[in-house]
Amino acid sequence: MTSLRTYLLEEKELSFNFESDFSEDAKISELFFELTRRLEVKYEINKGVLVLRNNNDDAFSAVSTWQNGELLDGLAISLPTEPSLFEQVALDGHVFSDSYCGIFSGNFFEKKLLLDEKTKSYVLHPLKYEGKIIGMLGYSSESESAFSMIEEGSLIEVTAEFAEIIRQKMLDGKIS
Repeated sequence: MTSLRTYLLEEKELSFNFESDFSEDAKISELFFELTRRLEVKYEINKGVLVLRNNNDDAFSAVSTWQNGELLDGLAISLPTEPSLFEQVALDGHVFSDSYCGIFSGNFFEKKLLLDEKTKSYVLHPLKYEGKIIGMLGYSSESESAFSMIEEGSLIEVTAEFAEIIRQKMLDGKIS
């Protein structure tokens, strides 16, 4: 795995060490919660979702959500593939953000997981392992320009490390 890393986010640092901050048995939802909690300091996150590719059919499933500091764990909501903003972002392979949420090009379930009535911006960040999209982080904010730095690639290293851990847990059978 990787050594201790400090990820710089403008003036604030995101100090995160997946290896030493958590035991080997840490659940993905715990890692998602802690990563989101630390990102919230910089990005004014109000809502978040972690979706992962299913091993069986390659569709996305929501596995954890976060809203204003509260984690909802134990989800296994399979998401429709048509029309799917998550699938579009996965095909493109790049971070996607939007500052106008009046028109949302995803499906009903994606909208419910990611947005609420006060949302003014959101971001979808693919989780890649060896070039393949294995999941996605989605965050929304009541601030219009909350995610401009994420769009510029400031989380590539930390999301790559997170994806590596997710993939290893999938191989170990700790995630179905």
